Amino acid sequence: MEKRAVKALDSWENGVTVTTPRDIGRITARVVGEEPRVRNEVVYTAGETITYGKLADVVEEVTGRMVDREVWTVNGLKRELKDDPENGLKKYRVVFAEGKGVSWGIEKTFNAKKGLEVQDVLGWAKENLQPTSG
Repeated sequence: MEKRAVKALDSWENGVTVTTPRDIGRITARVVGEEPRVRNEVVYTAGETITYGKLADVVEEVTGRMVDREVWTVNGLKRELKDDPENGLKKYRVVFAEGKGVSWGIEKTFNAKKGLEVQDVLGWAKENLQPTSG
């Protein structure tokens, strides 16, 4: 049986903003075609801002199976990065665990301001994590 795990970066209450690649592409195309043109500003997008705890709950709900839950602390992640300083994934983990610019309110996003529909975590999970029979 396949083992499922959700690893929280520093805390189950830490938030992370997620957007599907499909939605990023659609929103980017809208930004590029926007009039007046968007220039020299950060454009926020989001499918949803979710805590790691809620993410684990969604995975359990959709798959119908309990997940192993583990917290990766900032200090532990920094130690791992120190041992492998060129590893890009380990760099991202530290940044995400520190919570620097990885979550924001939906209300400040381009897609919310323009009324664009985007996929949330539960919708994505139902499409991609449903148990398969056989």
